Amino acid sequence: MNTLEEKEDELFISSMRKLHVEEQDVRNIIAWREIYTYLEKCADACEHVADIVGSVAMKNS
Repeated sequence: MNTLEEKEDELFISSMRKLHVEEQDVRNIIAWREIYTYLEKCADACEHVADIVGSVAMKNS
């Protein structure tokens, strides 16, 4: 799961960079920045859940 989250971090950074370099419409920048930020938070939450599930599994094994 950590490698997936690391890949998502790289994708988030590259997408934000591309958005700010290539997009001209400020409304689109703001909208897509919000979307990318929520997706980043979702990926972080998934990693957190995976860590908790892994911890519970280790405690119960």
